[in-house]
Amino acid sequence: MSSRFRTAVASDIVSIARAVWQNPYTRSELHSYLQREIRRLASRYGYRGWTEYLVEHYGPLGKIGFVDVVWTDGRRLIASFENDSSARPKSLQKLVALRGSVLFWIYYGRRPSLTAVLNENDPEALVHMVHLKGIKMVRSRDAQSPFLPDNSDRSV
Repeated sequence: MSSRFRTAVASDIVSIARAVWQNPYTRSELHSYLQREIRRLASRYGYRGWTEYLVEHYGPLGKIGFVDVVWTDGRRLIASFENDSSARPKSLQKLVALRGSVLFWIYYGRRPSLTAVLNENDPEALVHMVHLKGIKMVRSRDAQSPFLPDNSDRSV
């Protein structure tokens, strides 16, 4: 995929986040919101989005886990996404294991420098990072949030 594709997708993800930028919400709410909206974004590019895609044999110990969102064209992976509020090496390792697709790591934590975690877990610089700075988060929520997960379907 072209750098134009990566740039357009990253820009769309920033726009999705900007819609809720200053509303305080929990990490779980934000994760679910981004996961759902990135899955839905696939159709704009002519792909189908899926959440919780199984990744086998990732990292140095050959672990099994799930990546947050993938886009497919029906036969193959086109793009893979992880979104995190902390610098998780396993997220980068899962993405690198899916190296045949365009890889996106959406990070909305407060860690100022991510160079070390990126260099250690993605030495070939395969992952395109989208750093969402300045998002407000709260520890818990008393009232119902408009950003709670929509678990009606895992694909779009």
